[in-house]
Amino acid sequence: MPGDKSVSHRYAMIAAIAEGYTRIAS
Repeated sequence: MPGDKSVSHRYAMIAAIAEGYTRIAS
């Protein structure tokens, strides 16, 4: 399922960005 893989990849990128932002903010 390419669609499912795209969604999980996008979620992984958002999670990584959110983690980096939290690390910088704190």
